[in-house]
Formats: sequence, structure tokens, C-alpha cells
Amino acid sequence: MIDRSRALLLMALASAVLAAGCGGEEEPASEPASLTKEEYLVEADATCARVNQDLQAIQDFQQDGPPIIEQGLGELENIPAPEGDEEQLANIYEEGQSALDELQGPSPPRGDPFKEFTKLASDYGFEKGCTANQG
Repeated sequence: MIDRSRALLLMALASAVLAAGCGGEEEPASEPASLTKEEYLVEADATCARVNQDLQAIQDFQQDGPPIIEQGLGELENIPAPEGDEEQLANIYEEGQSALDELQGPSPPRGDPFKEFTKLASDYGFEKGCTANQG
């Protein structure tokens, strides 16, 4: 049989556990803060530069390149777009995805599938990796 002081201690611990589990209001998930265009470009250019560096380090582009590019495009899309630039950036990302799809197609692409992506990225203000492919 449990003595009275041990029973009170167990009840206090149980109450503390319940209070910790139920206490406090959960904050609603908030949207990521919008970046300025300059802040966006710093992050995006760093992502593109890293992707290009990763691509230069691989031996088999056909096999290893598309997953690296796909991951890079996903990272770009996850950078909060500057307010008012969402549609323009969505067009750039769509063009990048189209180029990737062409690269992964059943036959080798004719010319540079990333030419339009590169142009759109350059027109937006990208300066590093995403515009290094001037094909």
C-alpha cells in the first residue's frame, strides 16, 4: 500500500505532467515573412551557386544531375518571394521545371533546355549560378 505522502507526490507529478501537456495556447502557424528583392536574390543566388558547384562535382550528369537540379528548384521555391513578385518567380520556377522535364525526357534535349530559365532569372536580377548557364 502507498503511504499518504507518496500518494500526494504522485498526484502532484501527474498534475504537473497534465498541465505541461495541456498548458499554453498553441500559436497558429504563420506565413514566412516576405523578403525584399535584394534579400531574396542573395538567398537565391547562393542556392544556384551551390547547385552549380554540386553539378560540377558529379561524374554522370544524366544520372546525378537531375536530382540535384530538382532539389535546387525546390529550395528556390521555398525562399519567401518578395511581395508582388510571386507570379514572376512562379514563371521562372515553372520554366526551370519544364527544362528539367525536358532533360529527363526519353531523348536527349536539343540545345540548352535551361536557356529560357536562365534568361528569365537574369531578367529578374539573379547574378550567380542561375545565370551562369548562358547557353
